[in-house]
Amino acid sequence: MWYYWVAGIALFLLALFVVAGVIAFNIAIARPKQKKPPKDERRQARELIREKNNAYLYSLNPEDVSIQSTDGLNLKAWFLPAINNKKRFVICVHGYKCNGPDEFSHMVPFYHDELHYNYLLPDDRAHGRSEGKYIGFGALDHKDIL
Repeated sequence: MWYYWVAGIALFLLALFVVAGVIAFNIAIARPKQKKPPKDERRQARELIREKNNAYLYSLNPEDVSIQSTDGLNLKAWFLPAINNKKRFVICVHGYKCNGPDEFSHMVPFYHDELHYNYLLPDDRAHGRSEGKYIGFGALDHKDIL
């Protein structure tokens, strides 16, 4: 009789771990869904600054470039060629659940306009305009960038 109790507890714990694993996977690794952020003043101020920086980036007419990853995904990036210096590059790789322009467009005036670097803003797999269903946390992204 005791083995029924042990088997029942083991099955319950197994089901609990499976449910927790699925929830953690959907939160951390699955492509983020677009949702409307809450409207507080600080968030709105940051959003206005981001929109202004992105508008400046797009006013420079960046090239829309793409590559095919080793596993067949179409990965996108914005590229601003340098005016004078063609040998120096800045590759700005964004963080978790973000995209290149939203995270690094504020740096365009310094690196591109002042230092005259080539400026690349890639969208990692499952972010921004790039294809992909799952976030790789750098496991495959480093191969895509280099």
